[in-house]
Amino acid sequence: MSEMEKLNIRIPSAVKQRLDDDATLFEITKENGEINRNEFLNRIIDGYYPQYDENNARLEKNIRDIIGDDLKASEVMDCVLKEIQGYQMNTSIKNNCTISYKPWTRLSRSIDRILTKNQTTDAHPRNLLPIFTSYLNNPLYIREQYIFKDSLALLSTACDNHSQISITLKSSPKISHSILPHKLSVGNERFNYLLCQEWDAHQQKMVPRTFRLNRINPDICYEAKTLEPSLLVQSLLDKMDLLNPAYLMKEKERIVIEMGAKAKVDYRKITFDRPQFVNVEGNRFIFDCSTSHAYKYFRGLDGIKVIAPEILSKNLIAFHRHALEILE
Repeated sequence: MSEMEKLNIRIPSAVKQRLDDDATLFEITKENGEINRNEFLNRIIDGYYPQYDENNARLEKNIRDIIGDDLKASEVMDCVLKEIQGYQMNTSIKNNCTISYKPWTRLSRSIDRILTKNQTTDAHPRNLLPIFTSYLNNPLYIREQYIFKDSLALLSTACDNHSQISITLKSSPKISHSILPHKLSVGNERFNYLLCQEWDAHQQKMVPRTFRLNRINPDICYEAKTLEPSLLVQSLLDKMDLLNPAYLMKEKERIVIEMGAKAKVDYRKITFDRPQFVNVEGNRFIFDCSTSHAYKYFRGLDGIKVIAPEILSKNLIAFHRHALEILE
């Protein structure tokens, strides 16, 4: 394949929907806000296909070691993959659809290998389908790591080497952040976050920062180390890693919530992103979490009263007052 022409791939609608959902979750979009499916599929081939190919090679080697015949092992491997692919593309399945995909030029060798793989007589786009479905079998945070593999590799190295780096965010590409990376962490919603320290000129001190992996631009630069790490900030970052890296922790944050009977029931039922209390004094629950975490969770519970901190109480009152104004 000397030029990368557009490929039409027949896939189950459910697979298409899951791929589109991932593109949305990882914010792979065009300027108009629509998902950029073509870029997303290229990122799968670029980031995941090498691992997929390695896994298949390992499986084929295991089959060969058991059978002891290279030709038969290849035939068995071919049958295994064709069975999986054939089941997925059974013509009796009505909910199939066609998606278009134009590979990046730099992926031409990988695409040629994929299309002519597995003893097929002709190159066929259907050979891409098992890669997509295999990718989807991974947990969400692993899938995100494949999609942003280049940024992940650079950030992991910077964390391991305690290097000072400069990053920009997709939301503000002209603003550079000089940071000391601390750790890559997985949040409760299963996204990847970079925990780090940054100098705050207003506060004149190092402060904790957290950035979602998918929102960091890939042009990550190493810098001469001019920042001195703070042990206090490091302890806060470790706490964020333990609780939830999606929310910034500040010093001496102590959340006290008084819950009525209904709120207690709702608290037991609504488990997603639920902060865990560390102590109970009657109807008062003490939480060791960030104010922003408490705000996001408790604004959905009925029958609570914020005892501390005052800023959390004010923010929740403002949230519900605004909601009432909209309804009125």
